[in-house]
Amino acid sequence: MSYNVNPQILVDILQYVVTSGIRFKANKMSDTIKTAIEELTRKLEQKMREVADLKRAINIMAREAGDSAPYDDAEPEAARLPRNDARPDRFYGKPPTTAAREFLEERQKPASAEEVLRALEEGAFDFAAQGWENEKLRLRYLAISLSKNSAIFTKLPNGLFGLAKWYPGAKKPKAKGEGEPENGAAAQANGGDGGGEAESGGED
Repeated sequence: MSYNVNPQILVDILQYVVTSGIRFKANKMSDTIKTAIEELTRKLEQKMREVADLKRAINIMAREAGDSAPYDDAEPEAARLPRNDARPDRFYGKPPTTAAREFLEERQKPASAEEVLRALEEGAFDFAAQGWENEKLRLRYLAISLSKNSAIFTKLPNGLFGLAKWYPGAKKPKAKGEGEPENGAAAQANGGDGGGEAESGGED
């Protein structure tokens, strides 16, 4: 029994088989390369964070000795990496001063009020529990809270906020009541804080 088969069909089948095999090998190689890149990236992140940790430790020791921090780049390398280890709920249930302090300690360099607010939003900070439901006023409330807690935070001349312990030689600003918001906004800015963190000064 003989069959008449269109030669073009055989060519098409052969071409499909060959192409599929090449595609399979290419995909397999691509997956292998991606796996290797991911593994090397993890190792790189670990090493860069170790370097950043060492630089931060040296900076802290230098500040304690009354010297300026020798490394201005103690954080940027690690900060540019994806923060896969940063919990998305790390600021939930915490007062704003505690959340802001922890953010600055992670960052290890001054930040604007806008940057702190963005970090609080990403860390699931509970604005409603704080009485900061109005999104347009959150930035103002946060800036007031940071400015009033001078035992923890220092507002720099360029408008950024840093931790007071980073500047042991800086003069403490005199309390002038400047920027006191109207209609009890200051109370809302500190609401839920109880001022305990600023008064105790034991957050170092």
